[in-house]
Amino acid sequence: MGRKSKGRRLHSAGYVVLSGGRHGRYEHRVVAEAILGRPLLPNEDVHHQDENKQNNDPSNLEVLLKPDHTRLHHPKQVVSLPCGQCGTMLQVYPCKLLPKYSKSGKVFCNNHCAGLFNNSRGVRGKPFDPAEKTDILAAFSSGLNFNQIAKRFNRSRESIRTLVLRERK
Repeated sequence: MGRKSKGRRLHSAGYVVLSGGRHGRYEHRVVAEAILGRPLLPNEDVHHQDENKQNNDPSNLEVLLKPDHTRLHHPKQVVSLPCGQCGTMLQVYPCKLLPKYSKSGKVFCNNHCAGLFNNSRGVRGKPFDPAEKTDILAAFSSGLNFNQIAKRFNRSRESIRTLVLRERK
């Protein structure tokens, strides 16, 4: 995990965490709450003015509303991209293209478009090729269940189930 010293450790994201309780608390949040004299509200973030996550001096910390904090770290870094399914132009932060948010590298205007895109390509992001379809159907005919086939072909259970049911009609 991180370095430890007298009830403090370094979180993998670079923040100082104070030990205690079940999970510990971020030191910068504890310091900010002491300055305010109250707990932080759910819509508040603590900003490190020098952007050093380990500098938790009260003069370096500033309490901001979450949208203001986001704008501070992503000033006008919005890009225009088309929806990966319907083509509607969207304004998005580049960080939304990270694999954490988008395995395909595409953005979608809503869950409906994302679902249509994923269903058209197989949930893992690549279409089934004809040989793979044949092998999957043969595996199902031999008695393997959807979970076993999904593991064998590195696909989701639901994409295997959908393929088998569609092809059996």
